[in-house]
Order: sequence, then C-alpha cells, then structure tokens
Amino acid sequence: MTFFELTDDLPAASVAVPFLKARQRELLLDIGEECTLGEVAQFLETGAGHPDLTDGFNTPVRRAQLKQSMDWFDRVGKAWVGKQRRDPRFNWVVPRNSTGRRIDQIMANGVDRKVRRLERLSDTPGPSSISDLHDLRVLKRMRKVLLAGESVNTWLRFLSVEGANVIEKMRSADRTLLMTMMAKGSRRLLATSCHGPWEPTFPRAYRALPISWLYQFEPSPRAIAVTNDLLRVGCSNVGHLFVLSPGAWSILKATKSSDWLLFRKTLHGV
Repeated sequence: MTFFELTDDLPAASVAVPFLKARQRELLLDIGEECTLGEVAQFLETGAGHPDLTDGFNTPVRRAQLKQSMDWFDRVGKAWVGKQRRDPRFNWVVPRNSTGRRIDQIMANGVDRKVRRLERLSDTPGPSSISDLHDLRVLKRMRKVLLAGESVNTWLRFLSVEGANVIEKMRSADRTLLMTMMAKGSRRLLATSCHGPWEPTFPRAYRALPISWLYQFEPSPRAIAVTNDLLRVGCSNVGHLFVLSPGAWSILKATKSSDWLLFRKTLHGV
C-alpha cells in the first residue's frame, strides 16, 4: 500500500493537530473510526457529510482551520514521498550530496582530513591553540562513536543540528510517549505493534505519515508539546523519528549540540 492509498481511509482524528482548537480536536477524536479523511475532504468540498462535521465546523473560520490541517497533512506526506525530506531552513548534519554513502565514506574527506591536520599541528613543537585541541578531541570522539554506532547510515541523514539540540534535552518519558503512540498507531494499521520506523516490520509507506497523525493515540497537552518540538526542528514525518531509534538515542543523549555543529561544519567544509 502506498501513502496515497492509505490516507483516505485514515480516521479524521489524524488531522486533529497542529491547527485545530481544543474543541474541534475533541470532536474529531470523538468521531473515531466513523469518519475518514476521505470523508473530511468531501465535506470541505461539498459542505455535506458526517453530522458531527457539519455541526462542529459550522463557520467559515472553523472550516478554514480544518482545511489548513488537511492541506498541511497532504503537503507533508507528499514531500516525503517526493524525497523532499530535509527542510532547507534547518542545518542538516549530513551534506545533501551524500545520499547512499556510508558514514565512513561521508567522513573521509571532511572529518578525517581535519583530524589528520589537527594531529599534525598537535605533534608540531610549540603551543597548540586550545580551540584546535578541543576540535581534535571532539572530532576523534564523534568519529569513533559514529563508526561503532547502530544504524548510523540510516538515522544520521535525518538529523539536523537543531534536532540534536531538542533530542539532547528530551526526557526519556517523552521518547517513551512517542514510542507508545507509534506502537498504538502501528497496531491500528497493521494489527501488530512497532515502536518506531526503525523496526523491520514497519512499512516504508507509513514513514510518510506526518507525526501529527500520532496525537490521536495518546491525546494530551504533552503529546502536542513533544510533537511540536520535533516539528519546529524539521522532524515532520514519522520517518524522521529514526533519530529516536535505540542506537541514535544513546549517541544523541551523550553528545552536545555544539559538538554536532562542529561536526556538521567539518563535513560541509565550512
């Protein structure tokens, strides 16, 4: 099943966030499985549909908000399917031209070359700058950690410096909340639980789903706050949550966002 075949049959609550007010969110959650996104689209086009939709979205403003949510959901999903998965507003760690290359190949030019240069400087008689010694320590440590890391070739391309900062500060309880939502969502779609897109049984088509789709499975203010934090740093789709995989989480929690910034600048030759 493709993303486009999937969406029409999703519950209307899939677009409960991020643009609707609390009362309209509750309405979509209460409708449950009775109304699908396909029916929401028909309602917006014709004005006729499920009675709860016609009652709850009975003003131009409310209908406009619902349409905004629908349009955003569609746009974010299509961007993923079209391989536009890295919003240019953010500082993605891995360069754009590195798609399909392994982490050792990506680091060969920028990081490895700078490490060798800094090592030569540190071996040269005379004082080395504190900045050079700091950069050398950071880059050598990150090189070692990433080469030994789990599934680095997959999750690193979905990491921005801004995202690293958010995940560094994220509470374990918030990661657990996201994984719980993904498990409930996958059980709804697949009749089996997957805690994230990194699990082999999680279908590739479902990675395109906007992360706002998760809200319906644990609707709470905290769920909105956590997903909004991720949206603000370019993690707009379920597939972006590869950065919460066990291997990624352990590295990101142990690495400062300033170290990721240095690593990115080195990879990009800045």
